[in-house]
Amino acid sequence: MRTGISAALLLLAAGALALQTAAAQEQFTLTYKLAKDHPYRFRDTTVVTSSQEMMGQEMKSTSTIVTTMRVVPTELRPDGSTVAEVSAEGISASVRNARMDTTITFPDLVGKRSRVTLSKTGETLRHEVMDTVKQNTMAMAAGVGRQEMMRFQVLPDKPVKVGDKWKTVKPDTTGMGPGGQVITVASGESTLLGRETHGKYECLKIGYAGTLTLTGKGSMNGMEFYLEGNGKTTGTYLVDIATGLAIVADSKNSVETTVALTGQQNMTIPGSQSAVTHRLLLEE
Repeated sequence: MRTGISAALLLLAAGALALQTAAAQEQFTLTYKLAKDHPYRFRDTTVVTSSQEMMGQEMKSTSTIVTTMRVVPTELRPDGSTVAEVSAEGISASVRNARMDTTITFPDLVGKRSRVTLSKTGETLRHEVMDTVKQNTMAMAAGVGRQEMMRFQVLPDKPVKVGDKWKTVKPDTTGMGPGGQVITVASGESTLLGRETHGKYECLKIGYAGTLTLTGKGSMNGMEFYLEGNGKTTGTYLVDIATGLAIVADSKNSVETTVALTGQQNMTIPGSQSAVTHRLLLEE
């Protein structure tokens, strides 16, 4: 009798192990499959801590930026790419430093649309500004801009299974002052960590780690500036298998920068900045 029970237990254990192995070997092909004209809403909460040294004095600042974004796909193309209109439903920034402790809202940015063309894996193929808005010095100071309001996760371009790794290189351009821009290039490695259920969504959990490189130039208050920087980025996100959207995403970036100013005064400003962001897809 004991022999029979032991054999049955052994078979059950072997079956469970086989199921686990099969699950681990299951491959997933992730692409964006959004519904035309359906509004998707996201909320990003970012806490930015920065420090700059000016004329021998250290200036520290903490900002909490809350942005609610609306994404509406307007065209689904045969090659799998998606054209979508992106706009902000609400933006606020709480800024605390030695000179101020206040909350700022940006009504001029609310409802202003951009048109984004995404590849089937989420790479930005084209970005167009549909509604213009005047340059906002307070928005720049608080770290709020239009281009960076909505970043889409770039998915792997081939089928992956749990444990697989792939390289990613993601450039991002941010407007800064009249005719100015800052280009951030994130290079790193992503890993498929596992499968999870989040509410009504069946998701894959992806982790990533890499480096950041910043270069930029522009003008502000009659002075030219040049920026260089390097840093690190880490994070995880849950991708809805059905749509390719990140349901929840958490990231942490840290950079060391040098800003050179020319014009009325010439100076070099070293600084550091860290940003922690939490994204959540809002339920309908």
